[in-house]
Amino acid sequence: MIIGIDIDDTICNTTEVAIAMAIRYVGEKNLKLPSKIDGSSFLIKDIFHWSDEVSDDFWLKYHDQILSLVTAKPLVQEVLLRLHRAGQQIKFITARHNNSEIYNSKTITESWLKTQNIYYDELICECQEKGEACLKQKVDVFIDDLPANCLMAAQAGIKTCVFDSVWNQNLADPRITRIYSWTHFEQFLKE
Repeated sequence: MIIGIDIDDTICNTTEVAIAMAIRYVGEKNLKLPSKIDGSSFLIKDIFHWSDEVSDDFWLKYHDQILSLVTAKPLVQEVLLRLHRAGQQIKFITARHNNSEIYNSKTITESWLKTQNIYYDELICECQEKGEACLKQKVDVFIDDLPANCLMAAQAGIKTCVFDSVWNQNLADPRITRIYSWTHFEQFLKE
């Protein structure tokens, strides 16, 4: 079986770290902190009500640091290692950038996965259309936290799971199974 897995907010806490860094950025730039941080979005621009210019400046300054500071979700290392030992292929399918003049996403991601002892067979970056990527990679099961990505995979006929988060609570599609932890995902695969 080939398992396709998103990275940000599926195997790690990217939005949590990005919010912390955004609050630091607000202080550095003497910006106004919103009276309420909108936790229903994963987009920092929307959470802080920033213009494109402010958002771009933030990401230029903190992108690589955020990717380095994220922590793995509980038990993800153990579950993925067990899946690998059971003969499953693990492919990370992420919208993270390949390396560029601006960002070092792929190198940072590979290094982070290694230091976190997270097993995988392949890292596929810059996947905006996750359904197409799943088909191209011959994925049998896909898991992501973003509703749009889950819907794309489900529409492509891929068995799809959504990793539970605040921003995907409105996703209700009979083709998509809600998953609450990595051990839950492992149990789901056994069913």
